Amino acid sequence: MRTIVCLLFIGFLLVACKNNSAKDLAKIEKQELAKGIRQDSVFMGIHLGMAQQDFYNYCWAMNKKGVFFEGYNKSVEYQIGKITSNFPVQLNFFPQFKDGKIAEIPFLFTYKTLDPWNPNMQTDKLVAEVKTLMEKWYGKDFFIAILPTGEKVYAKVDGNRRVIIKVVKDFEVTVMVTDLSVI
Repeated sequence: MRTIVCLLFIGFLLVACKNNSAKDLAKIEKQELAKGIRQDSVFMGIHLGMAQQDFYNYCWAMNKKGVFFEGYNKSVEYQIGKITSNFPVQLNFFPQFKDGKIAEIPFLFTYKTLDPWNPNMQTDKLVAEVKTLMEKWYGKDFFIAILPTGEKVYAKVDGNRRVIIKVVKDFEVTVMVTDLSVI
């Protein structure tokens, strides 16, 4: 009987924690938006609210310099190199536009040359590397949150800019940078 009561208590506690995490993200987003602070920087000169044509022109100029490349599925590819391990990382991205301006940018991170049997190249290692990089780009205040879909993610909200780090599938990590003021 005692075991059943303990298991029920732990179950209720887990459900409560899950619901609180999701509510906390929404609460933090609302609090940050209320501050009226704009954080539009994304990376490498790209920013939220950037006009669509300016984005295309900028990427073309960066391509000519050998910084950005054509990625798969019409995305932009950027070779990051080594973050914390000996394995180079690359990212592919292409923003989502609203009213002709960048509203959200999904980044897809992968190891440049993947060896799925190498334990040092597993998804959990890539998540840790991406989180380290995002902390360099956006600061160290990432926290664990549960999305309404039930997904566990790392999140950070600064003013209008929300950054979410999550695993898409094995060996791929996505980072979604969103302008909360336009979605």
